[in-house]
Order: sequence, then structure tokens, then C-alpha cells
Amino acid sequence: MPEAQAAELARAGKRWKKVRRAASVSRFSAWTLGLFAAVSLLIGISDVQAAIIGVLLGMVCIIEFRGSAILGRAEERGAVLLAWNQILLMGLIIVYCVYKAFFAEHQSLVSDPQVADLLGDAETRAALEAQVGSGLTSLIDPSNTASLVRGFYLIVALAAMLTQGLMSLYYIDRRRVVREYLAATPAWVVQVHRHAT
Repeated sequence: MPEAQAAELARAGKRWKKVRRAASVSRFSAWTLGLFAAVSLLIGISDVQAAIIGVLLGMVCIIEFRGSAILGRAEERGAVLLAWNQILLMGLIIVYCVYKAFFAEHQSLVSDPQVADLLGDAETRAALEAQVGSGLTSLIDPSNTASLVRGFYLIVALAAMLTQGLMSLYYIDRRRVVREYLAATPAWVVQVHRHAT
């Protein structure tokens, strides 16, 4: 290989590295989604809700793998697909959290009926409260449980908006990185990089 071509390949390698890193991030995300989908499907053997979640996560996982492969070939549409996929995932998480917080049945945090009976007895409860404080008996009150559950799912929904929103912005920015790579890199170098993946 002539020295000029080797130098051009080396310069383009730095730009290519940014594209490859973004593809690696999306591939890791896809494998993580696949793991959660598989676990949900396994649980879904005995729980329809978990099976539905597993199927939906599996679809998001497949899109993530597809977007990763397209981005790995330095195609802008891969970054766009990945950005929209993160928004889809965010929407699914938010819908799930809203359902669990406001429409699912909330049970007492104490699931053992014997313990609940003990805590329901006024004398036993008074003796326990004297020893450990009043917070223990709030565990059997379903209205307290509902507040805790709603608070938890609100935090999860906010975390999803933050993380998936930021990931979507990250992939949108990778579109710019791909565009700059393609604009500054000779076509023959782009072909070499694409064939190397």
C-alpha cells in the first residue's frame, strides 16, 4: 500500500473509531434488552403479563440489533433507527409504570397471612410498635402500600425518561458523527472500513 494511502487510512481510522464505538454501545444495549426479554419470557410461562413484556422487549431488542448493524456500516439511518428505538423503549417503560402504579392491584407488603393477622391484632401491634416503632404496622396497610408502589413506579418512569431520552440524543448525535465521517473520508476508505466489520 502506498504511503499516502496508508496515511489516509490512519487519519480516517480516528473518525471510524467514533462510529464503531457507537455501534458497540448499541450492541451492548441490544444484548441487555435481549437478556431482560428472555427472563421476562421465562417468567411468562406462568404469568401472561410477563410474557407480553418479554415479547415487547424482544421486539425492541431486534430493532436495536438491526440499528447497531446499520450504524456499524456507517449509515446515518442506523443512528436514526436507534434514536427512535430508545423513544419506543421509553414509551413502553412509561406505559408499564403507569399501569402498575394506577391500575394494578396493590397488596400489602406483608404477604404471609399469619404475619398479617399478628400485625392486625391490636395488642400484638402495640407491643411491636413499642419495641420497633410505628413504621412496622404501616406495612400491612394497603393504602400505604399503594403510595409506596406509585412512588417507586414514578421514579422508574422518570429514570426511563432520563436514560432513554439521553440515549436517543446520543444516537441523534452519532448521526452527525457518521455524516462527518462520510464527508471527510474517501469512498475507498469507507469501503475498507465497512468490509473490515
